[in-house]
Amino acid sequence: MESTQRFTVILLPEEDGGYAVHFPYHPNVYTWADTVEDALARAKGAIEAYLEVEAEDGADLMLLFADIPHLVVSEITANLSPTVREQAARDAEYAAASDKEAGAARRGHFIGTKQAGEELGVSADRVRKLVLDGRVPGAKKAGKEWLIPTPIQITPGARGRKGVAHDRR
Repeated sequence: MESTQRFTVILLPEEDGGYAVHFPYHPNVYTWADTVEDALARAKGAIEAYLEVEAEDGADLMLLFADIPHLVVSEITANLSPTVREQAARDAEYAAASDKEAGAARRGHFIGTKQAGEELGVSADRVRKLVLDGRVPGAKKAGKEWLIPTPIQITPGARGRKGVAHDRR
């Protein structure tokens, strides 16, 4: 096996400056820095340290992703139509709403299907099925994962049931 490998990293600008560093194939690895150069240097150190600890613990290192093409991220400028600008303004207004009843969902708090399943007492696959059936309002696709808004709301199906084991009434 080679002694070096390329890893995909995603740098996300932080609101208060600097960059958060994420590894899409290694979600437990995270770091940040003030500049792109420092963020990439820290990313290298973070993945090396993470893999070393995982190897010592005998964990699956997920290096099989070496054959997957690496993600290239850049920045573009796109023109926004009036329709897009109007929808974005409505979304911003909705997100800023202070209504207590739906506050968490309106502020953009989301969880993954696994955590949603744990909260609902069902499997992550069942949550995905509910989402695909259009029964989880506000669910959003992020890569291969679905993000579920909190508090979780399940609309009744065709037979009037909620679709989760403990919620059949």
